[in-house]
Amino acid sequence: MTRTRRIASLSIAAASAVALLLSAPSAATAAPGALSPSSITVAPAATQAAFTRAPAPTISGTAVAGNVLTVTAGSWQPAPSRLDIQWRVDGNPVDGATGTEWEVPTGVAGRSVSVSVSASRAGYQTKTTTSAARAVSWSLGSVMTPGTILRPGMKLTSPDGRYAFGILGDGNVALTRGTALVRTAKTTLVLDGRLSFTKDGELLLLNQYDVALWSSGTGGLGATGAVLGNDGVLRLVDGNSDDVWTSAKMAAQPDATAAAASVPGRFGWAYPLRPSGTFTTYAGHSGDDISASTGTPIYAMRGGTVSVRELWITSGCPSWAPNTTKQKEVVVTSTVDGRRLEQVYAHLSAFSVKTGQSVTAGQRIGSVGSTGCSTGPHLHTAFTVDGVRFELYPRDVLGGSSY
Repeated sequence: MTRTRRIASLSIAAASAVALLLSAPSAATAAPGALSPSSITVAPAATQAAFTRAPAPTISGTAVAGNVLTVTAGSWQPAPSRLDIQWRVDGNPVDGATGTEWEVPTGVAGRSVSVSVSASRAGYQTKTTTSAARAVSWSLGSVMTPGTILRPGMKLTSPDGRYAFGILGDGNVALTRGTALVRTAKTTLVLDGRLSFTKDGELLLLNQYDVALWSSGTGGLGATGAVLGNDGVLRLVDGNSDDVWTSAKMAAQPDATAAAASVPGRFGWAYPLRPSGTFTTYAGHSGDDISASTGTPIYAMRGGTVSVRELWITSGCPSWAPNTTKQKEVVVTSTVDGRRLEQVYAHLSAFSVKTGQSVTAGQRIGSVGSTGCSTGPHLHTAFTVDGVRFELYPRDVLGGSSY
């Protein structure tokens, strides 16, 4: 019975709704002044205003790798409620570089930087403007002031461009003429280091742990600038332009294991192949490769004691690389500023030296081949520093991927 009553009540309600619908006036018989569907219009969306003044941002600071650049957005009209900043390299946005200040990475040297500013305000169209592009230089010019930091590759350059001062790829603080060493601080193999001209007028070479490994010893002596002249001398000078320190106090000769000026090479390192070469590598590779014909002479990049070995490569050889012969290798070991440096030369076809022999930089040690895990004749070069691979690559010490 309960179920029957519920159905009946639902039927009565439905019938009442239908009757009410049928009794409603149609559009044709609607009362005067009533709105019909055809008379309803939708108002257009409100038009957003444009900023009446939208200046391009400007960049202040010297565009040199390692320096801090600052953006000024300029005076917008009306004043935006929000400004978004994006630094760019060669026109492409840099991840995370969205602040008013940005430290230019070393890898940006030789490229261009710019910055975009996007302004927004309620009722106004979002507007983006971009600054003029600025080329990033490796050089700070010939003068450095306290507070400046030099990272590997950055340098002071004499006005005539003949001399440079800075940190080389192997971490050596050096004064150079072209690719030749003039004076060094004998601090090679400092990895991830930087040279800081402190506020109290001292040059400090710091490692990645902020430990000072070399100093000009001029802290508190009033040095207000570092100047590199056309005479090839770096001077720390005080407010009266008097010398507080000069690069004459640096070592006139490089480390004993380095290449002599007469040996083809760069920055005290001899070329492993002559007269030219191009380094290639890939992810997970422990060194640099240089393609060359079988039998091409190989030269030690640095002097040291030789170890000759032939060994089967039992692990790490990819399936696509033949591994049908023992790999011929020469390892040249030396101590540089208290650190053990091993130079590895692999895939040789023949040896020109024997275990226990001492060699100088630029001396022939073997010939290019394709022994061991190899797809064709080439020289594999790698460094081990204090037993650790991947810290230093041949391309680093020779100043580039080709020579």
